[in-house]
Amino acid sequence: MSWFTENPLPPVLIGVILEALLVVVLMRTGKKSVLWGMVGLAALVAGIVVLERSIVTPREEVKQAIEEIRALVEANDRPALLQRIDSNPGVAELRNRVQSDLAQVHVDQAKVTDLRDEDIKIDAGATRANVTLIGSVDVSGAAKAHIVLKFEIDLRKRDGQWILTAAQWRSPLER
Repeated sequence: MSWFTENPLPPVLIGVILEALLVVVLMRTGKKSVLWGMVGLAALVAGIVVLERSIVTPREEVKQAIEEIRALVEANDRPALLQRIDSNPGVAELRNRVQSDLAQVHVDQAKVTDLRDEDIKIDAGATRANVTLIGSVDVSGAAKAHIVLKFEIDLRKRDGQWILTAAQWRSPLER
């Protein structure tokens, strides 16, 4: 059922096909009852889209968290970015690496260039997630550079917010 709660396209396409069929029936029969069916079907599809948009799945929450973290990197907001990294002592190396790397460069642009639904693994309790994505960063500092990296990120939900608990990045060509 996740196709329904994460993507409104299937119900909309089905609704459009059924509406087209009802248009053909209306043209052939001329019955007003078919017109009422068309109005009812349009209302049903609109209701399904509203329902789909109101349901926020854990996968959508994780995607939103990734987008928020990306925006913090692009804004060069180290303090806010560090708030999104777990304060557990086991994550100190990641916190130090992020602090050091971002102190040496200015991020001009950060993009998530490849993130598919199947690259987001969420545990049964929806409290932990593992995400693999390809991202690109344009930086300036001592020199300008365009860097493309493959990220493997572990997230944990704490107090309703997804935070980084581990992250590794490397060339997307490495295995």
